Amino acid sequence: TSISSAAAVRFDVLGDGHGSTVVLRWRHLLLDAKGVELFLAEIARLAENADSPPPRPDSWGPITRPGSWRTALGEAERFKDHFYALARTSIRSLGGVPPRPGPAAFFVEEFNAAETAEITARAQTATHELFQMGWFLAVAMRAHHAVLCRRGEDAESYQSNCPVQERKRGARHPIWQNHVSQLFFRLLPAEIAELGAAARALQGQFVAQTRERLDVAFATTSRLLRRMPAGLYLRMIRNGSHGHLTSFFFSHTGEFLPECRTFCGAPIAHGWHVPSVCQPPGTGIFFSQRDARLIAVISWREGALTAGELDIMRTRLRADLLGPDSIKP
Repeated sequence: TSISSAAAVRFDVLGDGHGSTVVLRWRHLLLDAKGVELFLAEIARLAENADSPPPRPDSWGPITRPGSWRTALGEAERFKDHFYALARTSIRSLGGVPPRPGPAAFFVEEFNAAETAEITARAQTATHELFQMGWFLAVAMRAHHAVLCRRGEDAESYQSNCPVQERKRGARHPIWQNHVSQLFFRLLPAEIAELGAAARALQGQFVAQTRERLDVAFATTSRLLRRMPAGLYLRMIRNGSHGHLTSFFFSHTGEFLPECRTFCGAPIAHGWHVPSVCQPPGTGIFFSQRDARLIAVISWREGALTAGELDIMRTRLRADLLGPDSIKP
């Protein structure tokens, strides 16, 4: 999570007599989600053997960079076309457009191993794909749609982006800075009514964007835009998203800290990410799992989600993940 205190990285150890909980907070500018897991893995490795050699140099990258300015500008033009095509339909966020200060809040929805196996089977049946990002994003979109429907509000479209790792699979470095790109997705109201159709539509968008390497195009665009004044950059993003930035934040970071069974001598019972969100959009849903147990974190800013709306979101989330029969009256 991001923090406003002076500490860039902060550890808190909480104990209740039955075990300990380690809470790590950090500034997102320093570490992305995968980077912080690599950071924890390095601490765990050195705690077991402080004299062990560092990872081999070939565990780095490769992280793609454009070879020339002409190539970079061409990549940026491709992303711009995709971004403004999405911007032709307006969006709504639960937090609304005017920024409001307020504390961060979250709810952790846990699923046991049997439930997680059922969720995985339902996802594969719905999309017939091995990579299930589209299905989980559809679940998150429908959870937000349920709350907007209860408010009596209509959205012309639902849009969200999904982080994509630039590190190669299995890489143990680099740890610091953000090494993620983004893919951008949209569903229209007619596509969101049925979970399977929504998941297949998003999965199709994922395949198309991956084939066109739009994650590379976005990463290149982001590096070019870092040279802009922050205020000008934010204004451009707000104009392209009708002030909302996005409908909500989303990610599925996969297996949490798979490299480690213990941490500083203690067995790891469970672990997950709890990202905080800004407002707008004011809300986000984030998935991860450890030891075949799925976690869904609903995160929001005060004022973006009421207690009753959280119940609506949780009910829709569980019904889509496990099936309507899983909801107890």
